[in-house]
Order: sequence, then C-alpha cells, then structure tokens
Amino acid sequence: MISYLYIIIAGILSGIIVFGGQVFANKGLSALEISVIPFAISGLMLLPFVLLKKEFRAKKGILALLILYGIVSAVTIVGQYFSLYFGIPVAIVVLLLYVQPLWTTLICKFGFKEKISRREIFACSIVLLGVSILVNPFRSFGSYNIIGLILATLGGISLSGWIITGSVLSKKGNSPISSQFFGVSFTVLLLVLLMPFLKNLGLSQSLISFDLNFSKIVWLWLVVFSIFAITINQILYLQGVKKVSAVDAGIIMLLEPIVGAILASLFLHQILSVNIVIGGILILVANYMVITKQ
Repeated sequence: MISYLYIIIAGILSGIIVFGGQVFANKGLSALEISVIPFAISGLMLLPFVLLKKEFRAKKGILALLILYGIVSAVTIVGQYFSLYFGIPVAIVVLLLYVQPLWTTLICKFGFKEKISRREIFACSIVLLGVSILVNPFRSFGSYNIIGLILATLGGISLSGWIITGSVLSKKGNSPISSQFFGVSFTVLLLVLLMPFLKNLGLSQSLISFDLNFSKIVWLWLVVFSIFAITINQILYLQGVKKVSAVDAGIIMLLEPIVGAILASLFLHQILSVNIVIGGILILVANYMVITKQ
C-alpha cells in the first residue's frame, strides 16, 4: 500500500505543474523558459547526490532507456505547453494529454504483453469519461490548427511513454534519484538543442524567448516549483512504480487535473464548475478501484 501512497502523492504534486505553468506565464515567462528552467534546477539539485553516492549512479546497460526517458519527458513538455500557442483551447489540450491511461493500457497490453484485468479496463473507461466531463472539450466548436492538435496528441502519447519508461527503470532496480537526474538532464539537453530550430520557425517570442534575468521572487518560486512539482513528485513516482503496474500508476496520476482545477479555483479565481466536480469524482472512483482492487 505504501507504493500506492507514493504515486498518490506524486499525482497530487503533479497538479502543481499546469497551475504553476500558468502562474509563471502570467509573470511573463515564455513556454520555453517554463519548460527548461525547472528541470535544469532539478538536475543541479540532484547532481551532488549522483557524484558522491555510488548507489545513485545509473546501472549498467540502461543508458538507452535513460535517454528515452528524457526524450519522452521533453516531448510531453512541448505537447503540454507549446500546443496552446497554436490556438488550441486548454480543454482540448488537457483532454488529449490525459487520454494517457488509454495509451498506457494499449502499449502495456500489445507492446509488453502485460496482462490487463477487466477491473483495470473498466477503471480506464471510467477515468476517460471523467476526464471528458472534467474538461468539457465540446463546449466550443470550430476548426483547430492541425499542428497544435498533433502536438497535444503527441504530448499524451509521450506522457504514457514517460509513465511506462519510468516504471521499467524502477523495476530494473535503477535508483529513483538516478533516473530523475539523468531523465531531467537529457530533457534539458534535448530542449536546448531544439532552441535554434524553434527560433528559425519565426514563432512568437512569448513562446521561445529565453532570458535568465528574472526577479529574486520569481527565481525563488522557480526553485520551490522545481523541488515539489518536478523533483519530489517524480522521485516518489519512480519509487512507487517499483511495485505498482504502469497501468495502475497511469490511472492514479489522473489526480493531476483534479488538483490543478482546485488550485486554479483557489488562487487564479477560475470557476470550479459542476462538470469539474463530477469528472473529479469519477477519476477518484477509478483511483479507488485500482488501489483497493475492490
């Protein structure tokens, strides 16, 4: 049960990610700055542990897996933040991202030949219904930019890849601190390498500008955000999936949109509507099913 508790806490802390991203965007940070800086801070905080403690270094034979972990993290971030700048409504982006339990179930079933119980399939169906009600994506109609839709869809698939890859790393016995350090390091490296390409696309500066000249209070909040939303969150997740299946972990991580909605209501004065309450209840029911197996 303690492993499930780790993932529950990780899911709750994940709710800070989108909320924090919105707060930083309101402070004038670009999507690229929000994507890179917290991960870089996380890597710098973990570097002394990796250098000084042998047990926190990567196990042999998993370099390719760690690189993959960094790649899917980077793609998730790009899909999560960048699709918004192509005119895709937040509701549509969130729906496409949080379809990840479906992708996780399909990949585990057909890619890893993992046995999926009827209970997990039913819970996955409930959570998809809950997310659909939660974000109410069909309240507005019209045509959307195809690039933005592709980015958001790739974000959801890569989020599933992040969940599965993290699970595989932990089950292979790699330290969560090691996985987190090398994961965020490869994520930052990939995003930095993408900077020249992004700048050549002629995108808005609110999307791709990169400047470290922030006020002290913004830097303080970036550090706090990195500690809780990135570092502790992901280390707890990696610790939990040593014993919890990737499918169950993917469903439990759907606590993120519930927490994000509550935080947005409390601090950003966004309305906590009936569809958010109903969708949140369905997600909690699905969580209960996979945690208790009853």
